Amino acid sequence: MNPQLLITVRNIKVSSLWYQAVLGCQSGHGGSEYERLVLNGSDDHVAPPLGYA
Repeated sequence: MNPQLLITVRNIKVSSLWYQAVLGCQSGHGGSEYERLVLNGSDDHVAPPLGYA
């Protein structure tokens, strides 16, 4: 098992949209409490998951 970093943010939707614009990635799992960003639909994360702060 590998540990995963979680970035906590105040607004997941806004933060997700910013990361998507900057990194050119897409939402792999969106929601009000958790987001996972992926590149080209791959299961490989391009950024640590975003969690509610």
